[in-house]
This record gives sequence, structure tokens and C-alpha cells, in this order.
Amino acid sequence: GGSTMNQNLSSYRIFYTVANAGNISKAAKELYISQPAISKSIQKLEENSLPNVRFIRMEAENILQVFGEGEVSKIYLNFSDPWPKDRHAKRRLPSREFLNRYRVILQKKGNLEFKTDNTELFDFAVNEVEPAGWHIDQITYDLHNDPEMIIGNILTEYEEKFSSIGNPINKYIISPLEDVNNAAKTMGVGNITKEVEADKEVKADKAK
Repeated sequence: GGSTMNQNLSSYRIFYTVANAGNISKAAKELYISQPAISKSIQKLEENSLPNVRFIRMEAENILQVFGEGEVSKIYLNFSDPWPKDRHAKRRLPSREFLNRYRVILQKKGNLEFKTDNTELFDFAVNEVEPAGWHIDQITYDLHNDPEMIIGNILTEYEEKFSSIGNPINKYIISPLEDVNNAAKTMGVGNITKEVEADKEVKADKAK
């Protein structure tokens, strides 16, 4: 049991490095191991993975095709890509477009946690909360010096890296407002749900 757990932890570290690097070749150089060894490690992880862990590599905008309504209790966004150009604002994971998608899959009383060292992205994210019909439960612009929000904080690799060079970590915890009839309809939650149902119908027809 113990050796399998240690192997899994090692494999998770390798998988995490591959995900951050973007490809196996770059990850191999960072880890000082061969590409075939990385592939074998990830294969073992898939075979012996924890029952509550799933790896999904896909366009995040298609999240409603993977998770059902009210299936998720909590969402974590850690150091997401800032997509700095204005024309890419809809691609930012804390944008109102994505908040609408998260609302569909979140359980009642579910919430979302977002951490980043990118203050511009965080300011953008904060400004998206109210128009999307969400509420800010907790917020800080300096997590590691906030005595309340630092409690129970899980230090990510990026977080450790950025904070070690003096970058303050921004964090908020938000939850969707229950009375979102106006806000949700305005933001098109209904349309998103219809798109998913239509996509399911098309797939069902193809399967016949």
C-alpha cells in the first residue's frame, strides 16, 4: 500500500510538471528523466489512480459537456492564464462567461476559490463577480499576510514560486446568488444550458 502511494505521488508530480510545461519534451528536461519514462509514469497513474481524481485535458469552455447540473461542490482556479489582450477577455477563467458555466454545475451552497499573483487579472475577476450574479464571501490582496484566509491554505507550486520572489497572492472565495432570475437570464445561463442539451441530442442521433 505504502509503496503504491509513493509511486502515485511521484507520478502526480510528473503529471503536474507536464501540465505546467505544456509538453512532455519540456517536462523531461525539467525533471531530468527520459520522455518514455514520463509516458510510462502517466500510464501507471491512469491504471492506479485514486478513485476521486480525474485528469481532463480539454477546452475549459466545454466544461458543461463533462459535468452535469449541480454535480460539483467546489471549484478551484489556481494561477490561471491571464489572457492579457482585451479581445481574449472571454477566455479568462474568472470571466462572467465562465462564471455562468460554473453556476450550472455547482451544487447549492457551492463556491469557487480563485488565487493569482496577477493583480490586473484579479481586478478584472473582482469586477466580473457582481454582473454575473455572484457574491464575494471573502477577499484578500495579500493572502500570506491575511490571518483569516491563510488558515487551511494549500500552497501550490506556483504560489510558492511567486511568493518567494515577493509577489503578493490575491484570493477570493465567491458563491452564486440564489436569486439570479434577472442576472442569470441577462448573462445567458439559459442559453448555455440549451446549447448543452442540443449537443447531447446531436450526439444521441449520431449514436443511433
